[in-house]
Amino acid sequence: MDLHAVASYNHTTSILAFDEDTEQWSEFSQGYMGAADRFQTIYSRPLHLRTFSLPVDVVIPDSRTIKEEGSEEIYILGQTRDDVKDGNRYQMLVAGRLCTGAAGGVAEIHRKVTQGTVPDLGPLVDTVVGNHYCDMEMFSAKSDPETDNDTTLIHYVILSQTVDLEEDDFVHLKGKTYRVQAVYPDSGFTFGRVEQTEDERVDVTYKVNTVSHTPGSGNKPSKGGGNYVITGYIRDYTVTDGGNGKNKIEFCFHVKSKHIGFTPDEHGKINYQGRDADIYEYSFDSKEKEWRFKCRV
Repeated sequence: MDLHAVASYNHTTSILAFDEDTEQWSEFSQGYMGAADRFQTIYSRPLHLRTFSLPVDVVIPDSRTIKEEGSEEIYILGQTRDDVKDGNRYQMLVAGRLCTGAAGGVAEIHRKVTQGTVPDLGPLVDTVVGNHYCDMEMFSAKSDPETDNDTTLIHYVILSQTVDLEEDDFVHLKGKTYRVQAVYPDSGFTFGRVEQTEDERVDVTYKVNTVSHTPGSGNKPSKGGGNYVITGYIRDYTVTDGGNGKNKIEFCFHVKSKHIGFTPDEHGKINYQGRDADIYEYSFDSKEKEWRFKCRV
């Protein structure tokens, strides 16, 4: 039996390819979309998965984004595999994911990066790194034990393997914003585990070596002082009664090491919301690759 001829007999659907640079569709190939999934992910989720049968000599488009001609359904392509008989390739199989409907769409990927040079890298500045078709699926829902109404929804955003996606990127999709918690490959796609949340990072001013020198006090004179604006997360912000009508403010400031262009020390101060806070303890978390400063006003 000529399996190549049999496979080609089913290639009756005209498929268009998407060019992300021009945002135009063009003729790509004749093929066939199978209703059954032949590419199980490592978590065996069949939702939105398809298998496309294509001629063996087809070159997958750079965008890895296609649609059936005359249809509004758009797919991204993942892992490829050849069907072989007696050493002869007779058809190409490609995993596909549906990117249209209630779940998918065009994702705008944002990344905040520094613009300066060491030691003054400056605050993070928002940049758009790309617009890509994607699929999205629900992963888990986590309720806050202290409230009845606060539920954190965790999703997976699935993109082409060629998409540039990093941890702490933000994905804007259908009016919602998601922070990327982790990125990994699966079945020829790029998976991002994301949480629906706005960017909570804030700009603060780090004041370097602000210890003043008083003769006889034992304090050393300041050296190389400077003020640097850096961006990170405020955590555990608490306000307590400090007596005499004054409040005592404490918080922890987290900043990724790649976003700070100098080595901090015990003499630094952090200015937040117009007030200087003394750093009374600081540490480096090697797992999260971030500096953590415990501060007190």
